[in-house]
Amino acid sequence: MSDPLQYARRCYEVHTGYGENLAADIPEDRLAEQPQPGMNPPVWLLGHVAVVGNFALSLLDGLGIDAPAVDLPGWRENFGIGSRPLVYADDFSPPSGDELRAAVKDTHARYLAASAHLTPEMLAKPLPIERLAVRFPTYGDMLTHLLTTHDAVHWGQLSAWRRAVGLPAV
Repeated sequence: MSDPLQYARRCYEVHTGYGENLAADIPEDRLAEQPQPGMNPPVWLLGHVAVVGNFALSLLDGLGIDAPAVDLPGWRENFGIGSRPLVYADDFSPPSGDELRAAVKDTHARYLAASAHLTPEMLAKPLPIERLAVRFPTYGDMLTHLLTTHDAVHWGQLSAWRRAVGLPAV
C-alpha cells in the first residue's frame, strides 16, 4: 500500500530539521526572552510544538496505530492551546533548552514514523473533536495540517525571534 501522506510527511521531515536548526544555538539564558511585547519566546514555541507532536500521536492512537506519546508532565497545560507564554502553573518549572529540543525531536520522530501507517480509510474518518472539526472535519484534514502548516507557522515565529534578538538567520 502506498503512503497517502507521503508528500506531507516529507514536508514535515524537512521543516522539522529547519526547526531543529533554528533552536540549536539558542543560549539557555535567552529561552524566555521577549524582544517585543507579546512575541512568543523560544521556551513557549518549542514546548508548544512538542505538545502538538504529542497531540498528533494521540490522534494516531485513536485510529488504532501504536503511537505512544512522549512523557511531558505539565507541558500540555503550560504550552498547549490556550496557554500564555511565560505564565506557568505554580508547580511547573520550565524545561531547559536541551529538554525542549529533545522533546521536539522525539515527538516529531514518533509522529513521522507512526503516520506512515495511515490508510485512506483512516484519513476519511470524521475528526471527533468538535472544536477542531469545524476547521478540520476529518482525521486527514487535521493530520495533514499537523504535518505541513502548524509547525511551519511556529518555525517562522522562531526565525523572526532570532532576528529580533540579533541572532543570525538559519
